[in-house]
Amino acid sequence: MKSAEVALVVTDLAAGQWGLVTTPQAVAAGLSRIQLSRLCAAGILVRLTHGVYAVRVAIATENIELFAAWLALDPERPAADRLGDGPGGPVVSHASAAAFYGFGDLDADRHEFTTPARKQTRRADLRLHRGALPEGDVTLHRGLPVTTPARTIVDLLADGHDGGHVAGVLADAVRARQVDLDELGGRLAPFAARFGLARRDGEALLRHLLELGGAAEQADADDLASLARTNHLPVAAVAAALADHAAQNRVAEISRLLALPDVQAAAERAMPFQRIAALQAAINEQLSPYRRMAELQAAINEQQLSPYRRMQEAQQAWASQVAAVAAQQTSPVGLSAALALAQGQGRGERAETPQPPQRPGGDDQRDGDDQ
Repeated sequence: MKSAEVALVVTDLAAGQWGLVTTPQAVAAGLSRIQLSRLCAAGILVRLTHGVYAVRVAIATENIELFAAWLALDPERPAADRLGDGPGGPVVSHASAAAFYGFGDLDADRHEFTTPARKQTRRADLRLHRGALPEGDVTLHRGLPVTTPARTIVDLLADGHDGGHVAGVLADAVRARQVDLDELGGRLAPFAARFGLARRDGEALLRHLLELGGAAEQADADDLASLARTNHLPVAAVAAALADHAAQNRVAEISRLLALPDVQAAAERAMPFQRIAALQAAINEQLSPYRRMAELQAAINEQQLSPYRRMQEAQQAWASQVAAVAAQQTSPVGLSAALALAQGQGRGERAETPQPPQRPGGDDQRDGDDQ
């Protein structure tokens, strides 16, 4: 195989492995160890560790040594075939996982992996932990299987790392929003007594580590925002509603406080006026068709009922006039006088005013007796 063909084979092998190739992989592809040595002498390959080489352009890749160490744990299989193993194969863990995420400031001077089966290594730069990892504790990060941030924090505590370093890892994970604090609190329970806290009080240890790492306020803010979204309230309104409560800085009590009627009422009162105006505008927009219908109905009513209303008003006026006349002319004499006066005026004559009838026993009665 010519040198150009050898270089092409190596390049193809390295293409899907961060620019790395192992000796067993190269031999399986038809290359000899002597040819690998010649490629190194020619500057095409660089030997990173025993049995693992890198294409020269890949040397500057960040964490290239960690990738090489992972490949060396199962050098025969290509990386693409191993990534599906999940917790069934070597997983980056402990301080190496924290450094791989960029969390904290632990010294990852050795590459640490957790494997389901016991493995032996003579390499001084490797540390292997044996353990069965649940599927949910492993994720892919930048192409490598690695323990989740929560599992990494638990592993560091179990490995005896001091609280300050673990707190730094936790704080960075909180700032990156890559850890579920509600789930993590329960997992920290076995380590609470070591820090002088109540036995198995994982929530207290979580709070201690958050404060130690300077991430308590960030955790509270994230928790508050999440709870506000769940309760469909503005974050500022919820914060204002909690201001008068003594437990406002206790994450565990925020959910309970949000359920209190007075907190709900206070949060509603604290809603921004812009939101209220927008809500009112939306309501008005929805009601506008009904309002236009009401206005149209009022106009129709006014147009249809106005003749009847005018007739009713005329009837009321006529009845008032009749009542006034009746009040002034209540006796038969008055009515007769009014009638006679009206008839005389109708003929152009002056009518004499009729005399009132005489009382019984008067002069008229005596005249009648004389006749």
